[in-house]
Amino acid sequence: MPWAPELRDFATTNTPELHREAADRAYLEQIRGEAVRLGLAESPEVFSGDILWALSSRPAAAPLPDGLRFEPVTREWLNDQIAAGRFENGAGTAGASAREQRNRYGIALLGARNEVIALAGVFDTYGLSEIGVDVVEAQQGRGLGAAVVSAAIRASLERGETPLYGCSRTNIRSQRTALASGFLPVCAEGAVV
Repeated sequence: MPWAPELRDFATTNTPELHREAADRAYLEQIRGEAVRLGLAESPEVFSGDILWALSSRPAAAPLPDGLRFEPVTREWLNDQIAAGRFENGAGTAGASAREQRNRYGIALLGARNEVIALAGVFDTYGLSEIGVDVVEAQQGRGLGAAVVSAAIRASLERGETPLYGCSRTNIRSQRTALASGFLPVCAEGAVV
């Protein structure tokens, strides 16, 4: 929702003492409640606790185990995965965060039987190319998330785009993937939309 002056005044007046708390759910819920009270939105969503990561170095191509290969996928393919309820981070979730409109392309990691075992989807966030990743449960812990994210980073850079990574402050596995792929944390994010 665009900032209404009265909502901006409320947010400014109620700004937490510690700047890092401005991305916390409790503060954002106050803003959400005020937006509803003012009639600016019927049921806005609150997003909080994400860490945004910027690329610090171009990752090298990761060696893949025998029988695995990367395959580019289209926006349409990603959106088909949303409809099927697959790959919530790589493709997105139906009705959440407008991923159907924000998806751009992706890199799938295929197994020996041509099944997708990992996916790095690339989608628009603030005009940057954010990368979301999923690895099927049976394949986790093998470094495949970092491999497919690194491939998506290289694809993004080849297109002249600026890669971005985001994950929850509590998702340690995703944070490790970000670090292994050449990202460094730069800020925390929270929003009412």
